[in-house]
Amino acid sequence: MMKKFETTIAVTVVDYDELSLTMQSLLAAAIMARHNAQCGYSGFAVGAAVRTLAGDIALGVNVENSNWTCTTHAEQTAVATAVTNFGANVEIEAVAVVAAHGTERINGLLDVWGPGPDGIEAIFGPCGTCRQILLENAPAKGSMTILVLQPNGTVAVMTLDDLFPMAFGPKNL
Repeated sequence: MMKKFETTIAVTVVDYDELSLTMQSLLAAAIMARHNAQCGYSGFAVGAAVRTLAGDIALGVNVENSNWTCTTHAEQTAVATAVTNFGANVEIEAVAVVAAHGTERINGLLDVWGPGPDGIEAIFGPCGTCRQILLENAPAKGSMTILVLQPNGTVAVMTLDDLFPMAFGPKNL
């Protein structure tokens, strides 16, 4: 007998100043990291900052390559930096992602893309590959918080558990 299951993604949208100082600092680090993105092909610069359970911060940016399969994502490089700097068993409690394309300003914080062709600004999150990489380094207990700066200057806040339902990871092995 076939059964259908549905899931929803819980996203809270807040103003920057509604974030805790810890999360504001994490988002600010992702904003600064984004300026070092290597995005000569797409022009889509992404910066990420991860915070470990110990409170350490690691940064990452997207690094594009003419062979697209060799391109790395900001979340990937931030996790790789955290593993390199803090050890193979590092647990990441939060990640902030900032992506921008174009020249519009967002609350004076960064250059960012404008609305899509349909005029709608959509909330986005890490891609599927990055979700899996984040899952591999999520805390053994609890979930990872994900912050994504939006084009209108607000911040989308979600958990990895909500963003990646029915995920297969270390806890399944």
